[in-house]
Amino acid sequence: MAILKAAPITDPIILLEFLKGSAFAVILFPMGYRVFRWGLDRARRDGTLGWF
Repeated sequence: MAILKAAPITDPIILLEFLKGSAFAVILFPMGYRVFRWGLDRARRDGTLGWF
């Protein structure tokens, strides 16, 4: 919607949405990485990595 209205990045509504998305990414990216590494390490340890 912001593109259709040509809203600037300094618009408070756009800035708030950008900050919410950034906070979401900052929190979930490390968590997702750790879960992925845990699953990969477990598959290596169990020897099931080549079953796919």
